[in-house]
Formats: sequence, C-alpha cells, structure tokens
Amino acid sequence: MTAFLELFIAELKLNFRNKQAIFWRLVFPLMFITIFGLFNLDQPSTSKVFVIDEAQTSMSLDIIKGFEKISFFQLEKSVRITDLTSAKDRLKQEKLNFILVLPQELKNLSAPQAQPIALKVYYNEANVMTNQIALNALDQITAKLNAQAVNAPQLFSLEKQALTTKKIRYIDFLVPGIVAMSIMQSAIIGMAVYLTEYREKKVLKRVLATPVSPKTFVAALVLSRLVLSILQIIIILVSAKLLFNVAVFGSYLDIGIITILSSIVFLNIGFIISSFSKTTAAAEGLSQVITMPMMFLSGVFFSTETLPSVVRVVVDKLPLAPTINALRSVILNGEGLMGVKSDLAMVLVWVAATSLIAVWQLRGIKE
Repeated sequence: MTAFLELFIAELKLNFRNKQAIFWRLVFPLMFITIFGLFNLDQPSTSKVFVIDEAQTSMSLDIIKGFEKISFFQLEKSVRITDLTSAKDRLKQEKLNFILVLPQELKNLSAPQAQPIALKVYYNEANVMTNQIALNALDQITAKLNAQAVNAPQLFSLEKQALTTKKIRYIDFLVPGIVAMSIMQSAIIGMAVYLTEYREKKVLKRVLATPVSPKTFVAALVLSRLVLSILQIIIILVSAKLLFNVAVFGSYLDIGIITILSSIVFLNIGFIISSFSKTTAAAEGLSQVITMPMMFLSGVFFSTETLPSVVRVVVDKLPLAPTINALRSVILNGEGLMGVKSDLAMVLVWVAATSLIAVWQLRGIKE
C-alpha cells in the first residue's frame, strides 16, 4: 500500500511538471472554447416538424405544401388535437424540432377577420443547432401567405412558444463536447506516449525490476490520471462559466461518474496503443489517427445529424459519441444517470471491452 501511495504521488508530480501534458489538458481545450465562443455558429440541420391540421381546408393544405417544399423540413402530419400533448413530450425529448398547429379558425377565412389567425409554433430552445434558420423560414412562409392575400388585411401571425425556460447558445452546446474531447485526448495520447517513452528509455523495466508488481504500477498510473481528468473537467467548466456564463443544470456527481467511466475507456485505449508502439513518435501518431476522426465526427463541434445515416450509425457506436451525448444531457438538460442510461450502457460496454484487451496486454508490459 505504501508503494502504491508513493507511486501515485510521484505520478501526479510528474504530470504537473510535464508542460506538454499541461498544454493538452488545459490550454488546448480552453483555446477551443474561447475561439468557438467568439463565433455565432448556430446553424440547424434537418428540422423534424409535427403538423397538427385542425382545419383540414384547402388553405391549410396549401400551407403544409409550402413547408414540404423546404428541403430542411421533415414533416409529420396529424388532424387530432389530442396528439399535441404527446408531440410536446417528443419535442422535450428532442425527438421533434417543432410543432405547428393550424387552427380551426382557418375554416372561417371567408368571414371578416378582426385579428390575424395565429399559427402556433412550439419549439425547444435546447435545439440550438436548428432553431434560428427554421424559425426564420416559418416567418417567411407566414409573410408570403399574407402577401398573397391581395387588398386584404394581415390574415396570419406566427405565435412562437418555447417549451423550455433555458436559452441554449452555441457555446453551451460546445462546452460538453470540449469536455469529452479533452478527456479523450489527454487520456489516449497521454497514456500511449507516456508508457511508450518509459519502455523506450528502459525506465519501465527498471521500475518493474523492483518488488512493485505490474498491477500496482498500472493501478497507480490509472488512478493518478483519473484524478487529473476530474481536475481538468473542473477547470474547463469553471472557465466556461467565468468567460461565457455557461451554466451546468445537472449534477456534478453525475458528470464526475461519466468522466471517470469514459476516462477508463480512453486510458485503456492509450495503454493498448502503447503495447503496439515501439517509439514515442509511433505512439503519438497512432493516437492522433484514432482521436482526430472521433473528435470531428462524434459531435464535439456540430450535431451528428448532418452526417450520412450510415456514417452516423458507426459514429454513434464509438466511445466519444455516447460520452458527449451523456454530458450534454446532464449539463444542458439536467438529466440524471437514468436519463442517459442508453449512452452510459454504451460507455460501459467499451469499459468492459477495452479493459479485457488491456489486461491481456498487461502480460507483455515488462518487454
């Protein structure tokens, strides 16, 4: 136990003295938050619109046809107002982007209108990547309908109602992705390069020539990295709060649990990479080959909905994607662990798979 504590403390000191490690853990993610925080990149992908047509008139059908002509609107239609409650639940769960209600008042267009007929639009402000352009398109369609009413007063207005009280900005969307990316980069690259360098310089062989067992050495190494990951996440979240007022709506304990589990996955991957690498350059190169595609494809900066469906299916199974989804749900929506159980289950599958491979590779650690 004494050897374990001494190795644990020594590993912490070595990591803090490593300027390159400090850069990857702190400066690199904070740089990304700062740069992307200065841009307004709130661009939507395909918007799923649920239309409730209460009127069932030629005018309401024309309005629906207008929506169908817009390429980034994907419509579902219903005539039952009772569907509104279930549609709102789907909207809150982000299975829909918008709900449009065409009211029964459309049946009375032939009669004089004292007030414009309100076309009700419900949306979720958490859908930061879809709202801006989609709502502008809805405004334009309404304006076009009014323009077609020659020598008539304004027939329609667009009544927008958000189903959430939180205003989600792009920087709010970005920060959980940066958190997950930082966990992955520091764990995989840090572990792979560190162990390969120790093997390359024969330090590992000398350490393991002592009474310290390989399991004790690896346990101390992993625990020290997990502590650093927790510290790293705290610094990123605090900095995001101070710089851009990014709020955390979920539990910090849940964030910590997700961080620890995903860190184990990425540390295992780094350990596996080191077992195949003969030099530190090879370890760093192989780490980049694995981390860079995940970083840009798994939704760190943009929603994965814009990817082709086949690619998205593969990407969603990679360890970074469920980590990002879980962190976003906890940080932005205040979900608990049960609310992200499917993403957490995927992370646990990766924990089990990579741990088995890492343990199998442990037998060659003295080589």
